Amino acid sequence: MRELVSNALRQGGLDAPVHIYNDADVVAAGSQPHAASSIRLIRVWTLGHGIGSASILGTKAFGRAATSWSRSIRAKNTGGCGGRGHLEGIMGHRAMRLRFPRLEPEEIFENAQRGDQRCVDFVKLWHAALAAGTASSIHLAGPGKFFIPVLNARHLDINLLNQYVSEMVKMSPLQGYVFEIVPAGSEIAVIGAAVNALRANL
Repeated sequence: MRELVSNALRQGGLDAPVHIYNDADVVAAGSQPHAASSIRLIRVWTLGHGIGSASILGTKAFGRAATSWSRSIRAKNTGGCGGRGHLEGIMGHRAMRLRFPRLEPEEIFENAQRGDQRCVDFVKLWHAALAAGTASSIHLAGPGKFFIPVLNARHLDINLLNQYVSEMVKMSPLQGYVFEIVPAGSEIAVIGAAVNALRANL
């Protein structure tokens, strides 16, 4: 992909360095201006066709624990990565379509609001999966703030998510976590991509 973009730019007369980033990485980098100066650890969940997470400590991104989550919740192997028990196998659009072949992902949440019990149960599982991934991150790196772009949060029930996380994170020193919906749309990812590219070229 990097070579294709570079070649296309050169054909247009522009010889510039090209960098390719994961969408969660650029959202995390772009979210830094939204965080208070006292917050050094930035963590982001991107909830869309796939599930992504990124963490930045200061100016350095570090490894994810996004794909693995609590083994206490049994998951079918429906994720695009093929791994069992991964968030993608519950929350990803492909996984949802495999569970509900006749419904679009948006319709699952709409039906849950109308009281369809199967959809209600799935929405609870969807939130429990995200809570488990969050709890894993908290246990690995400590409490803090988790940013979620508003475009990805349309199905998110913050109260239900907090309820599940509180059931999974029992140690009082780890309970200082909070979720924040980032109001910006795709602009935040563009800013983050520029920030990452600038750092790469320093």
